[in-house]
Amino acid sequence: MGAPLTSLECDLLEAVVRDPARAAPVLADYWIENGAEARGAFLLLHYGDFDDNIELADEEAKLASHTIEWRAAAIENGFPPSSLWLSNGFLQWPIAVEADGPLDGDPDIVRLSPKYIRELRLMRHGGECVLREAEMMTPRTRTRVAVKSLAGFTGRAVLDREYAILSRLEHPNISRLIGPCLRRDGLALVLAWGGIDLATLLALAATHEYELGVAFALSVGAQLLEALAYLHRNDVVHLEVRSDHVLVANDGTVTLIDFGYVRCDMPRPNQAHMLSPPVDDEVYRFRYMSPEQCRGTTLDGRSDVFSAVGVISELVAGVHPVTANEPFPVLQQIAQQDLMLAPQFPEEIASVLHLGHAREPQNRAAAWALHRSLVEAARVAGIEIGPHVIAQVLTMYGVPA
Repeated sequence: MGAPLTSLECDLLEAVVRDPARAAPVLADYWIENGAEARGAFLLLHYGDFDDNIELADEEAKLASHTIEWRAAAIENGFPPSSLWLSNGFLQWPIAVEADGPLDGDPDIVRLSPKYIRELRLMRHGGECVLREAEMMTPRTRTRVAVKSLAGFTGRAVLDREYAILSRLEHPNISRLIGPCLRRDGLALVLAWGGIDLATLLALAATHEYELGVAFALSVGAQLLEALAYLHRNDVVHLEVRSDHVLVANDGTVTLIDFGYVRCDMPRPNQAHMLSPPVDDEVYRFRYMSPEQCRGTTLDGRSDVFSAVGVISELVAGVHPVTANEPFPVLQQIAQQDLMLAPQFPEEIASVLHLGHAREPQNRAAAWALHRSLVEAARVAGIEIGPHVIAQVLTMYGVPA
């Protein structure tokens, strides 16, 4: 090959010279990590007096011969044989195993799976899906991620739908799909880490008696409205904008998650219909609905805007504007009353937020318009907003996100 060696390849050569016995696993790891992006399977790396050489295609063959034994161990530990697809001796899905579980710590996992997902802890178990914190590991990297899997034998349509929709979306405030992975209970989704959800953050604030503040709420709201404006431009209505579906990270980034039940009119086969979410905590879920959702009438992006304003107000007041505690009274309150937003908002801010919280959708601002007005109102009121405000609040209260 005529291209000059990269610095990484030179480092590998030096490692081989120092310890030829470790050359095979080192170069095999390098091949899996870089693949065709660097040199490809047939890269020749010379060492010593150049009389001998190591060809990575040979390493692939050696690993392939070992894969059969390793695959048997995975099957023994509960992984479905039909999902352990092999191509040229390598698994086609990154495999996810429990931290400190039977297969955790086996170095061959990294070499035989494109990426190794190490599940650390359960974060949320609700409805049809389960969310876990995990690490995505390769021979040279370790990345914090979230793994979303089925809670039981139902819900596959929800994951399939979320995969199809997130594959078409790309925005810094929208949950980023990394790809599918394989667990004992079947395929799951690997999502980029987004931080702590607002429901958990609000609970922590109530427990420790601290206030998140108007600037924090507006900073979250601005990014949330940007995400919604992007969705609505792409004919997607989220329909479940609520505190546990909005994440904030240590760098101040806001992420909207959970796309299994959205209304989507994107031209994708078998994905235009709307699924109905399961009823787990009715009061909590109903509290974030728009009046038109309560009435069962036609929905569009303005329904998401109404829900988002409720979230923004909740961050300031510590409680949602809907105060009823039983399912039917909650629906009645939303459909029939003008809800009171947090009194802590300055007049300039409150007047803008009411544009997004009108009871009738035709009187409600679109997400893009409300975002623009909210940012301008914050400027006029002298309230500094932005990701740095979110980051500062999380740091000040020691919230790990």
